[in-house]
Amino acid sequence: MAEIDFEKYRLRTFVQKLIEMDEVEIHDQPLPLTKLSGIIEATTKAILFKNAGPERVELVAKVAGSRRRLAAAFNTSEDKLYDTYFARKANPQKVVEVPSDEAPVQAVRFTGTISTCRGCRSTRSMNSTGAATSAPPSTTPSIQ
Repeated sequence: MAEIDFEKYRLRTFVQKLIEMDEVEIHDQPLPLTKLSGIIEATTKAILFKNAGPERVELVAKVAGSRRRLAAAFNTSEDKLYDTYFARKANPQKVVEVPSDEAPVQAVRFTGTISTCRGCRSTRSMNSTGAATSAPPSTTPSIQ
């Protein structure tokens, strides 16, 4: 199999490109999920939240919210976006199946107990193969 560039179409790579184009508003402070929609609606830029919700996750919105950002996604100019889109649609890329042991998503694997929901009494655990198992609530998750 030919060498696959897993970074080329990665969302993080695209968001970094948009940041370099000054197309992203970055919010570093912790924000509850209930506040996000108002912030998203108040700007024309894409938005990167660094600490969203109670889990403090990264979340991005509006990456395809303008013609300029769509052109950047297709690596073309705004005036050539229409032609580029339909040229690619007419010539779809072959689907490449990546074996799970080579997939970049396997680079981080959670083990230990992972709560199924905030405040739930029951918990689930992921073993080293990724299978869900029962576990006592006191077990702390770890990242491998």
